[in-house]
Amino acid sequence: MKTIAAFDFDGTLTSTDSFIDFLSYVFKRWNVFLILILYSPLLIWKEKGKIKELIFKHFFQGMEYAKFKEITTYYAENRLPEIINSAMVEKVKAHQKKGDEVMIISASVSEWITPWATKHHINQVLSTEIEVKNGQLTGYFRTPNCKKEQKVHRLFEIYPDRQDYILYAYGNSSDDKPLLDIADYPVWV
Repeated sequence: MKTIAAFDFDGTLTSTDSFIDFLSYVFKRWNVFLILILYSPLLIWKEKGKIKELIFKHFFQGMEYAKFKEITTYYAENRLPEIINSAMVEKVKAHQKKGDEVMIISASVSEWITPWATKHHINQVLSTEIEVKNGQLTGYFRTPNCKKEQKVHRLFEIYPDRQDYILYAYGNSSDDKPLLDIADYPVWV
């Protein structure tokens, strides 16, 4: 029977939230802090994923996709290694050595996860996808924010027959709980 090992990214494979870290890496930290404060009152009325999208839109709407890819690749190569949880990378390698399919399921944006994942021989990244029109970022997400039940939904889009595989799931927060709940082997990090 096939075995799948699904890893959350932020706080599981990394030591911090990569969305905020990415923004702080690309823009001045104080600028990011001010924007976070500006949008924080919306937490009363809006879901966190919508606020994340508004913040993303604030910083990236209208940016050329090619430029965004260049920035995210640079971030993945130069900053992510500093915040990666090496103990969890060893878990990835152990699953790969056994022949298990390893994937990342994350609320972060695939453009900065995928370069890192590819380097570590992880071919499947299910994440929040950004919208691009005419070569530019619209600032909106093309898919729902990939957290909570959305993680399970995205997994089932690819592997709908849950009885056909053994599932290991690694996560660190309530956003990962639905995925951990359906796993044969849930691992809280």
